[in-house]
Amino acid sequence: MIRLLLSALFLLISASTLVAQSDSAFVKIELPTEDNFLVINNDFNNCISFNSSDSIAVSKGILSLKIISKFYQDINTSAKIDENETKELKLYPIFLEKDSERETRSSYARCFWDSNVFIISDHDSEIYFEGEKIGVENSRLMLPGGSYKTTTALGDISSSKKITVSDNFQVVENYIRPKKSTIYLRSLVPGYAQFSKREKLKGSLFATLSSGLVFSAIFNEHRVRRESSEYEQLRFQYAAASDPNRILEIIEESEQTLDNIDRYKKIRNYSIIGLGVTYVLNLIDGSRAPEFGFRPNNRIKINPYIDFDKTLLPNANVKIDF
Repeated sequence: MIRLLLSALFLLISASTLVAQSDSAFVKIELPTEDNFLVINNDFNNCISFNSSDSIAVSKGILSLKIISKFYQDINTSAKIDENETKELKLYPIFLEKDSERETRSSYARCFWDSNVFIISDHDSEIYFEGEKIGVENSRLMLPGGSYKTTTALGDISSSKKITVSDNFQVVENYIRPKKSTIYLRSLVPGYAQFSKREKLKGSLFATLSSGLVFSAIFNEHRVRRESSEYEQLRFQYAAASDPNRILEIIEESEQTLDNIDRYKKIRNYSIIGLGVTYVLNLIDGSRAPEFGFRPNNRIKINPYIDFDKTLLPNANVKIDF
C-alpha cells in the first residue's frame, strides 16, 4: 500500500513538473569564462548568475540578451526562443586588460552596485550633479542614457566634467587636488604647473618670460650667423681688392661687423643664461604644493570590479544539466 502511494505521489510530482515546464524555454550559453551573468531585455534588476553550459529558464519569444563576464567585454545578442526549446549559444568574449576599458565596455559592476555611474573625487570635496548636491567624496547614480554635467567643489574651487551615460557601468574621476607626480611633470613646461595650481599670474609670467628668452636666443643666434657670413664675404673682397680707398672701407666695415657679432653673441648668451635661471626658478616654484594641497597618496581607491559585497549576489533561476 505504501509503495502504491509513493508511486502515485512520484507520478503526481513528475506530472506537475512537466506542466510547470511546459510553458518554459531555456537558453544554454557556453563560455570559456567564469563568474558570468545574463541580463535579459536590459533588466539589470535581475542579473542571472550562471556557469558555462547551464540551462537558464527564460520566457519564450524574441529576447535581447547581454552576457556579462568579469574582466571581459559585454556580448550583446538576441535570440528567438520557442516554447520548451533550449537555445544553445557558444560565445567568445574579448578580454579587457585595463580598468579604463572595463569602465566603458563592461557592465559587470552593475550586477553588484545599484547604479551605472560611480563618481569619485577628493576625500572632503562636495559632488554636484546637474547643480544639485548628491554627496561628498563619492556618489553612485542610476541614470538613463544621455549627457550630463557633474561638478566637484572644494571651498571656492570647482571642477566640472561632462559625462555620457550608456548601458555600461562607468567610473568618473573628477579630482580637484592634483597628484604630486602630475605637478612635477608639468613643471617641465614653464608656467604649466602654475596654471594647474590656479596661479594664473605667476604662470603667465613664467610662460611669457621663458618664451621671450627663447625667442631672443634664437633671434640673436640667427643674427650672429648672418653677420659672420657677411664678415667672410668682406674677407674675400679684401683679398681681391686693389683700390686703396675700397680696402679702407672694407677694413672699417669688417670692424663694424665684428662688433655686431660680439654684441649679438652677448645678447644670445645672456638670453640662454636668463632662460636657465628662469627655468630653474620655474621648477622650484612649480613643484611647491598649491594652497589646496596635493592629492594624498593613501587615498581610498575603489575598484567596483573587485570590491563588492558578496551578499549582494543576485539569485538566479538556473537548471543544472547532469
